[in-house]
Amino acid sequence: MTVKNLPVNNCGSDQNTLNLKYKRGHDTGKEFASGIDLCELFADTLVKAKTTPSSDVYDQLEQASHEKSRKKPRERKRGASELHFRMANVFWAEKNYEMARNHFILSERPESFAAFLVEMHETMGFSSEADMFVALAVLQLLCLHRVRTASCLLQQYTEIHPSLQATRPPYQKPLLNFLWLLMLTIPKRNVSYFSILVEKYHISIGRDPNYKTYLDKIGQLFFGLQAPSNMSSMGIFGSLIRGMLGNDKKEEEEVFSDSDMDTDSGSNRMEL
Repeated sequence: MTVKNLPVNNCGSDQNTLNLKYKRGHDTGKEFASGIDLCELFADTLVKAKTTPSSDVYDQLEQASHEKSRKKPRERKRGASELHFRMANVFWAEKNYEMARNHFILSERPESFAAFLVEMHETMGFSSEADMFVALAVLQLLCLHRVRTASCLLQQYTEIHPSLQATRPPYQKPLLNFLWLLMLTIPKRNVSYFSILVEKYHISIGRDPNYKTYLDKIGQLFFGLQAPSNMSSMGIFGSLIRGMLGNDKKEEEEVFSDSDMDTDSGSNRMEL
């Protein structure tokens, strides 16, 4: 969709155009398609206009992203991946790295996410933390059952990061090797492999307390482990996990029914 004919120096005119597009989408009964069109129009216009949107526009975007006509259960719960991708780019252009990252996690665009993480690390992190910036994202994606997306993210990030530039594993950094082996282990569903892997790499895992939180959830999702008894006392990180995955088991299974995991690809690449 092009926005060349939109006035990019007049926020009021842009918002009127967006309001009209939103109304037409609902009037024609094509909520889902029009919602995506609206998000694309809004994001492109916002970047070009360099203006701040009103709360009404955000409300409309939120409603468009949660239309019940959507086919994917995960997108009914978390919004369309295309919407998240568009909004991630808006925040990225504004150098709002935290908000951009939150949307990239749900965008299903690992190549763009990798480029963003490289810039985020070079802007906000220490040189020794190159592996840590991608590690947290990979673990979060695995908690959302996006195994293939996480694998693509790791591969792309390690290829394009100036301090890594690794075209294939094994990597020089142990934490990256842990992530690679973890994603090869997941399709096997073998809890012994998982336990050995976590034990062998406990030093790398200990670099960030968030890692254990996500690995606990990964153990539950893919290896049948029980939830830690102190999950409710894990503070903000426990709340984050529950917020991402939900508290209801039936709802969680519905959301993960469209997992992107390819069970064959993992087992063919490596024998543990």
